[in-house]
Amino acid sequence: MFPQKGTRLVAKAYDPLYFNDSDGYLNPFLCMDRSYTHEANAYIALNEFQGQGIPRYHGSYASSLSVDSAPTQTVRIILIEHIRGITMADAETRKFPQAARQSILKSIVDLESRIYEKDILLTGLEPRNVIISSPDSEQPRVVFIDFGDALFNRRRDDPISFELNDFLGEYISPLLRWNEIKGRGYAFSEWIDWDWDPWLKAEFAHTAASITSEMRERWSDDY
Repeated sequence: MFPQKGTRLVAKAYDPLYFNDSDGYLNPFLCMDRSYTHEANAYIALNEFQGQGIPRYHGSYASSLSVDSAPTQTVRIILIEHIRGITMADAETRKFPQAARQSILKSIVDLESRIYEKDILLTGLEPRNVIISSPDSEQPRVVFIDFGDALFNRRRDDPISFELNDFLGEYISPLLRWNEIKGRGYAFSEWIDWDWDPWLKAEFAHTAASITSEMRERWSDDY
């Protein structure tokens, strides 16, 4: 469904011509097809988050493109909402007071955990894929982008992962998945200048009641 006339959108094209693999080991056509399939389906699966934690999705399409004298080729395209703001990778950390940075990280942990509850693991969650859409606010709003590497059912297709109980469809407390030893917050280390675990425990203490002994064993520090 198209938005109102005049609404700004982003067209993301999955063109193998621009696939970055300097070593030449990967098939760009298969990789682009996988990225398109995963991203389009992630937006559909995460429909309830559209317009809040992720951009609104306006469908997928095919477009014929040509470069110079090369034959025309068909590539897949998705249309998503244009988000005003700046990525965390481009933002100057020093301009954000600690309270604002803590608000940003809390939003990231909370949103990622709720998306994980939908059985989707965001392997590409890092500063370049998080837009701060209200950078001047005391409580900046964050929006996740780029779901081409999203994993469904919380796992890769390998034998070892299928042996683990991932508690599909259940909320997993950040106290288990986001503690410092898991390293999930490492990508955002430039934004963090406080003791992570005590802060995490204080902010997400209300989720402790949801933790079962089986979950605690599954996400123990030994994994």
